[in-house]
Amino acid sequence: AKSKSNQTAITFTTATGGWGTITYVVLFDASTGGNAVLWAPVTTSFAVYNTYQVVFAIGSFVISVA
Repeated sequence: AKSKSNQTAITFTTATGGWGTITYVVLFDASTGGNAVLWAPVTTSFAVYNTYQVVFAIGSFVISVA
């Protein structure tokens, strides 16, 4: 299997309200709008509350293709 991981941190804006529980990630083919091309469950789901900032550290977002 081949895999790729993020070379920089993936940082989202600070939540200004609850986003709910994150259970999946989705990869789109454009930075706004676009089409979902890949989606998968996260290893461990987590809740995002007001003022939280979601960050995927370098190397923590891994895509593998068999």
